[in-house]
Amino acid sequence: MYDNNYNTAKIQLTNSKVIYSELIKGKMINRYVYSSREHALCTDPLFTELRENIEGYTFQYKMIGHELIDKGDYFYLINRPAEKSPTQEAKAKLHAALICIVRLVTHEKGKLFEYLTNVNYGVSIDDLLIDDLPDSYDLILKKAKFKGVEDALKLLHEKKLMLKTNRDRYILSTSSSDIIENIVNKHL
Repeated sequence: MYDNNYNTAKIQLTNSKVIYSELIKGKMINRYVYSSREHALCTDPLFTELRENIEGYTFQYKMIGHELIDKGDYFYLINRPAEKSPTQEAKAKLHAALICIVRLVTHEKGKLFEYLTNVNYGVSIDDLLIDDLPDSYDLILKKAKFKGVEDALKLLHEKKLMLKTNRDRYILSTSSSDIIENIVNKHL
């Protein structure tokens, strides 16, 4: 429950605006972001801001009809009243994109799953372009209204489910790795 004595002065206004802007667009705030300067995953200051002021942010978003979801290593926002159809469709689209890309890399390219999570590897757009792509991928991508794998990758990057490294390669974020793990566990 929200504590009336909570010190909202601790919330950094600049970060708060950026956090709201990211979350309201359906993006994830991940614990780690890619730093091209260090060529490594570094703690996202937005994540730290949320974590340190979780009570205040939870209350703020609840007041405007949203729910801040805390998954430990990432946050996202859902709109409770309008959660039904549009949200489910958007979620299905993101899941379809993730499944296609992970399967392309692990099944069609024969790479280990870790290839998608390590900043020293990752996938490029060229890695995902396959001449004789099995029909099942085309079917999934078309059902999800993607023009192709590149379009799916672009959406995942926009939503911060894939992080772009300084080598023009993409890796799964913490949130997308968790989503994949949940999908796999659900179907085992």
